[in-house]
Amino acid sequence: MTTATPQSMSPESFAQIRYNNMMFNDAGSNWGHRDDLLSKTHPYSEIAVSVGFVKVNGRTWACLVANLYW
Repeated sequence: MTTATPQSMSPESFAQIRYNNMMFNDAGSNWGHRDDLLSKTHPYSEIAVSVGFVKVNGRTWACLVANLYW
């Protein structure tokens, strides 16, 4: 069985995995990402997500950028 890499996934799958990490595996950020997404004081009307890939020194890096609008 091969392990999926970010560049082999669809942007939707990659974004879903990153979102799940922010919601359910964010202890390293003291749950700040999750708390912001669930905050009732910031009623978001729209969340825009983009996925990008860049190759640096022969290694491919993936990044997820999310903008929250209210």
